[in-house]
Amino acid sequence: MEEHTIENRARGAAVSRRCRFSRLWPSSRTYVPIIVRRIGSAQVFNKVTVKSRIAGNIVRVSVTEGQYVHQGDLLIEVDPRPYQARLQQEVPNKTKDQANLENAQRDLPRYSAIVSNQLPVTRQQ
Repeated sequence: MEEHTIENRARGAAVSRRCRFSRLWPSSRTYVPIIVRRIGSAQVFNKVTVKSRIAGNIVRVSVTEGQYVHQGDLLIEVDPRPYQARLQQEVPNKTKDQANLENAQRDLPRYSAIVSNQLPVTRQQ
């Protein structure tokens, strides 16, 4: 086969009128990707705003941009240490409050009897 150069193209115009290709290429079906290159911007189809219910430092992000997520999937992990420290401070308060509740429940029948009978109370029994 001849190379396609300017000289051959000029000469080929005259030759092509009198010559025919003796060989034909077999046809085939193949996937041809369509690539469009344009300048512009893309707009998202669905957009979701994610808000946290607590504030804290982010330790780990478990998703990547554009990744599909479902309800209940872990998205971001917040540093739990400040909340664990606060919980440790509140455990003794819970014990104290539980003891106050038990004392109040024990005193309830006595105070109910006093109010229903309207008895004067001079000292705690």
